[in-house]
Amino acid sequence: MLAAVDLFLTKGFAATSLEEIVARSGGSLATVYQLFGSKQGLWQALVQERTQQLTAPLRDPSPAVHDNPREVLLQMARSLMNLVR
Repeated sequence: MLAAVDLFLTKGFAATSLEEIVARSGGSLATVYQLFGSKQGLWQALVQERTQQLTAPLRDPSPAVHDNPREVLLQMARSLMNLVR
């Protein structure tokens, strides 16, 4: 999925083909279709993964985290910074 992220970010969604992603990642086109169904499905999976990472602090069951809104916001900021990098 890192190859897809890199290509989508550098070339854009429309200009990136599944063949390029497969060539860069060393996978197979059949596997991409099996796992994601299409380029759109791969994009949706990437967005969902990044969203899960970003919102992870909100799902932390630890009472110590939820009792301290400042800590939740700091964790979300860290997640966002990691996502941007």
